[in-house]
Amino acid sequence: MEKRALVAFALSLLVLLAWGRFFAPRPPVPVGDPAAGEISLPLADRVESPPVLPAEHSEPEPAREAGSSGLPEPIVAADRQERIRVETPEYILTLDNRGGVVTSWILKDYTDQEGNPLEVVSPAARRLDSFPLSLHAEDAGLDERINAAVYSVDKGRVTKGDSVFQRVSFRYADGAGLVIEKVLEVGPGYLSRFQVRAVGPGGPLPLTVQLGPGFGIPTEEKEKSRFYVRGQAVLLRQGGGLTTINRSRLKTGELRRETGAFQWGGIQDTYFSALLIPEQGTIPEAMVRSYRVVDQGRERNYLTFTIPLAGERTDFSLFVGPKDLDILTPLGHGLPSVVDFGKWMAPIARVLLVALKFINQRVNNFGWSIVILTVAIKLLFFPLTQRSSVSMRRMQLKMKKVQPRVKAIKERQRKHRKDSNSRQKMNQEMMELYKKEGINPLGSMSGCLPMLLQLPVLLGLYRLLSVAIELRHAPFLFWLTDLSQKDQYYVTPIIMGLSMFLQQMLNTPVGIDPAQRRMMMMMPLVFTFFFVNFPSGLVLYWLVNNILGIAQQYLVNQQVERMEGKELGARNGKLQGVSR
Repeated sequence: MEKRALVAFALSLLVLLAWGRFFAPRPPVPVGDPAAGEISLPLADRVESPPVLPAEHSEPEPAREAGSSGLPEPIVAADRQERIRVETPEYILTLDNRGGVVTSWILKDYTDQEGNPLEVVSPAARRLDSFPLSLHAEDAGLDERINAAVYSVDKGRVTKGDSVFQRVSFRYADGAGLVIEKVLEVGPGYLSRFQVRAVGPGGPLPLTVQLGPGFGIPTEEKEKSRFYVRGQAVLLRQGGGLTTINRSRLKTGELRRETGAFQWGGIQDTYFSALLIPEQGTIPEAMVRSYRVVDQGRERNYLTFTIPLAGERTDFSLFVGPKDLDILTPLGHGLPSVVDFGKWMAPIARVLLVALKFINQRVNNFGWSIVILTVAIKLLFFPLTQRSSVSMRRMQLKMKKVQPRVKAIKERQRKHRKDSNSRQKMNQEMMELYKKEGINPLGSMSGCLPMLLQLPVLLGLYRLLSVAIELRHAPFLFWLTDLSQKDQYYVTPIIMGLSMFLQQMLNTPVGIDPAQRRMMMMMPLVFTFFFVNFPSGLVLYWLVNNILGIAQQYLVNQQVERMEGKELGARNGKLQGVSR
């Protein structure tokens, strides 16, 4: 009887495995060689919307422990593949019980370029058949069994405090000791809970959990912007320090490992991120792999991000949402660090962001808020910059007046320049001339001090406007409908270049060498070239700053002319008194 039971069990298992391998529904096979990191992805291939399944209100059955009786757990699997839809105030999720993965994660409060709710699961995931929250093993056979298995599904609700979380549990057991459980609890807000339990006949399995490939759906507009980050891996080290891994750093198919003690890690673009936060301990290692997608003749690289499970059961907090400090700060876990203002510029950028949002609450337009904030910063430094600019301009004029005499001194000593005594005598004559005319040879450099004092503020504002989600889809005037994107008609970069050219003409030191003058006049052209693809919010800031600089330089020149006129009048008066 025991032999017959074993034979029956073996035949049942064989039939189940044969059905799953040869007859169960399979997703479309990607074109290309996934092992080499290369596939073909049509532009129109998008994740389809599954039917809405009714939510269950019953409490979920507590998880069962395998091996409690010393025997392998019986086979646990679903009869068919199905998709489960979960909707919260912030999300619309689609999960698939084949592999127990997420096939669609939509942020309801944010839109893409076409005005549709924002999808953060890359379309490459479907063609690679590798979705977020999938588990992976180094053994290829085990990896395929885990991700091809059709998990049983248990849906319910869990009440935690005043909040109700929707809970989806996936469970699979092969009857030979392999047991995989995944539990996703999604509630109000952008922080969810994800639990994984993985055991085999010999104990806990050394598996990894994945985010990616890629992040979001790329567009041509985003691809052209050097400020847009698509599918970048990000890690926060314990105690601080952000580590990012760009697609450009990895070759196709290359695997990169980052070791250390990481507080969290995940994948992100410029304005959104998906992060796994272990609830116990830290992440000891992260693996990032690059894949290449041939998309109608165009190649795009996508990154997958994986971290190891910690023992038999691992609990994560899962953040999927906007990189908005107002949302991230209350959640803790060091999540505000994902908004990368730069190591040194972060304190200044955050203060400026508070000021920008304060102004926007009054004017309700981030374009005008940038203008007002730029004016306020300019006024804050005006007394210092005005005084030093006037001093510098006067020194330049005085230097210009004495240039013929300086040249004459140099010509007299030109024949004896190799004689150290002659050079020393020449320097003494020049210093006496400068002293007589009241010239400080270093006075023309005094205008650099205010610029150095302003530089941290300017860099902080520059960094802020590069990454602030508040500017995403924020309109200004007329054709500028998104301050996070470039000016599609290139009007503002051209005006910015012209304003910089005019400012250069006013600021060019008098008596400068013609070759140096030509080089300085080339700078506006170079800046215009660089600013063509900058976000229009950045260009607006630079344009306003140039206009204010032109106005200030005009005031400086006028003040210097009045001062020179008074001095000339006083000098002429003295000469007339002497002549009398």
